[in-house]
Amino acid sequence: DKHLIMPGFRLTATTCLAAVIIVAAAGFETDSIPKELCSPFGSYPNPLHLTETDREQFAPVIHFPKDKEGRPQYRILDHTSPWEDRPVQLVSPEEHERAQQSCRVNNGNKNSNQEETPENVQDAPEQRDFDWYGVGRYDEDRVGMYESELFAVEDVEDQRTIHVGIDLDGPVGTPVHAFYHGKVHAVGYNPDLGDYGNVIVIKHDLPNSKGAVFALYGHLNASVVEKWKVGQFVEKSHVLGGMGAFWENGGWTIPHVHFQLSMHAPPTHDLPGAVAHKDRKKAMYEYPDPRYVLGALY
Repeated sequence: DKHLIMPGFRLTATTCLAAVIIVAAAGFETDSIPKELCSPFGSYPNPLHLTETDREQFAPVIHFPKDKEGRPQYRILDHTSPWEDRPVQLVSPEEHERAQQSCRVNNGNKNSNQEETPENVQDAPEQRDFDWYGVGRYDEDRVGMYESELFAVEDVEDQRTIHVGIDLDGPVGTPVHAFYHGKVHAVGYNPDLGDYGNVIVIKHDLPNSKGAVFALYGHLNASVVEKWKVGQFVEKSHVLGGMGAFWENGGWTIPHVHFQLSMHAPPTHDLPGAVAHKDRKKAMYEYPDPRYVLGALY
């Protein structure tokens, strides 16, 4: 399996803006940025100074199935080149529009239909039959993945291919949990093909006086925008929503939650989930490695 690197075996469970400014003034301490992409856990800047003790207080964002020995079971995925069995991971613009129109008609102008598959959607049966779990890596150069108009640029140097979150893949509807207490900063629906679809951003106040961080949970189903309002308190491990199907998650054919940390407050329910190579060093500080929250997934 070309895109399977290794099975996963474990899941361990405001200074913010000021820190970004200080780092910027210091030139981002570029010597501490690993030269190699997809570097090991602990290689990246840790501006929040999160430790294993802190992580023991966090809840899993999703619950992976476990084997008889209690080890979480998931695939570590390689998105550095198109997969032979799934060369395109976005539906076509025509199918995306057809699915969204069907959802709007069937759902009284809501953006999604959680209970029924939209009519005239070719890939719907495959979405419903999706039955495996995986992890998509941070700081991965995903050439060929971000091909929708949302990512179109005139200058190739501006092409955003470096993934600055972690993807947690699973069947449609898999519950997605808040990793810690917090308040809803923004919630909404980003409709463009290749965008987040239903998405929520939570401001989490961290334990042990570590300040706060903003966490984006993207590609969810419509329950997240129906259930949550800006300013609402969120308890640790509370279910935010479920993983959305492609007609509600931005058009992605692999159901997943994009989990991303941010040192600054986004102006709305959006963050750049991928950045250009020229912006990588800055992004490693502004959008820290999510494994500092999720643990050593790989």
